[in-house]
Amino acid sequence: MVSLSSISFVWTIPNFLQLKRESEELLQSPKLKGVESSGPEFSAALRPWGFYSTIPDEEKCVGIVLRVQSARSESYRVKFTFSLVDANGKRVRSIQAEKFIEKTKKICTESCDDVDLISRRELEKEQSSLLPGDALLVHVDVQILNGPVSDFSTESSAARPGEESVSELSRDLWKLYKDGELADRCFIVGGVRMMAHSAILAARSPQVFKLFTDGSTEAVVYDIRPEVFENVLQAIYTETIVSNLNEYAEELLLAANMFGLEKLKDKVEKVLISQIDVSNVARLLVLAFDNDSPMLKEHALQYLVDNKSLVKRTPGWKVICQHPEVMLELFATL
Repeated sequence: MVSLSSISFVWTIPNFLQLKRESEELLQSPKLKGVESSGPEFSAALRPWGFYSTIPDEEKCVGIVLRVQSARSESYRVKFTFSLVDANGKRVRSIQAEKFIEKTKKICTESCDDVDLISRRELEKEQSSLLPGDALLVHVDVQILNGPVSDFSTESSAARPGEESVSELSRDLWKLYKDGELADRCFIVGGVRMMAHSAILAARSPQVFKLFTDGSTEAVVYDIRPEVFENVLQAIYTETIVSNLNEYAEELLLAANMFGLEKLKDKVEKVLISQIDVSNVARLLVLAFDNDSPMLKEHALQYLVDNKSLVKRTPGWKVICQHPEVMLELFATL
C-alpha cells in the first residue's frame, strides 16, 4: 500500500552573519518525524559557506541538504522543498528536489543531494529582507511516499498530498450516497437537502445519527456550509476520501470536533500542520485550542515560539492576545 507522509516547518538559524568563516561545522535542525508515525525521521543540515571548499569566496553559496533516517525495510521516494522566509513572512528562493532511498534492514541515515540555497553575495546584499534580525529562516517542506519502489512506476499510482489510497468498498459506498438509492434520512444544510442512509450513519457516526433521535427523518444542520458538510458525509461513508480536504481544512476541523469524527479530525490536523506559516499560525493556534486539537496545538505553538518576532507583526498576534488561555500556554512554552 502506498501512503503519503508530509510535514512542513521553519528552521530558524540566529546570528547568521556572525557565524565563523573558518568553521566547517554542519548546522543541524531538530529531527522530526512525518505526520505518519511509522514514517522515517528527517532533518535539514546547512553549511553557511557551502559544501565545496574549492569554490572561490565570491561564488560561495549557502548549502543545504535533507537527511532521512529510516529503520524500516522499505524504499522511499522523498520530495522536498527548501525556501527562505523573508521579513514579511513570505517564502522566497524556493528549490525543489526529490530522491529515491533504497530499503535497508538496519537503521541508516541517508543524505539527499545537497543544493545551493542562495549565494552568499546575494544574501548579504539583501540582508534587510532575507536576514531579519540577522536570523536565517528556512522553510522545509517534505513529502515522503513509502512503499515498494515498483509502486512508483507511474505518478498515478501514488496518492496526492492530503489523500490516501482508496479501496473499492469506499468508492462503492460513496457511489451509494451520490445515487441516493435506499436513502432514508435527510439533512437540510443551508437550504440544501442531502439524503443519507440511517444504517451507515448509525454504524459510522453515532453523534451525527443522534440528530434524528426524535424519530424524525429530517434534521437541520446549522453553522456549516453545504459543501463542507458533504465532505463530512464523505468521510463518514468512505473514511479515506475527502475531496476538498485542503480547501476546507479549517471548517472540517470544527465539524469533525462537533460530530466526534476522530479519524477525520486527525487527517485534518495533519493537513493544517503542513500549512502553518507566519500569516496563519496565530489563527490556527486559536483554532486548535477551541477544538481540542493537541497535535495542531503543539506544532503551532512551536512554530510561533521559533518565529515570534515575525508573528508579532501580523494581525493574528492581536487575536492571540484576546485569548488568555492561549497566552498562558504560550508563555509557559517560552
